[in-house]
Amino acid sequence: MFLCSQPTSKKPADSHAVCGCTVHVFCEGSYKVRGILNQLRHFRRIHSTPTEQALVTLSAGNYGKAFAYLTSEFRRRLVLMPTTAPDSRQSIIEVDL
Repeated sequence: MFLCSQPTSKKPADSHAVCGCTVHVFCEGSYKVRGILNQLRHFRRIHSTPTEQALVTLSAGNYGKAFAYLTSEFRRRLVLMPTTAPDSRQSIIEVDL
């Protein structure tokens, strides 16, 4: 688990050993859209075929909504939400996925 006070992108050293893939953790503050745009800019720099990569986030809030909207060019994207997320929020995010 990463606890951050400033928006930052971290690459856990052992992520590949744990899940068989590279995981970048973005500890975001309150800058949802700007944070996602910065993430995507960084992601495009490090991957030769960025839109072929899978993107996953965990959020039932504004970050999840912005993520769903701004990642529309990616083929594989997923917003995970807690089971306690309101149906209305699930519906709003599903529209953009």
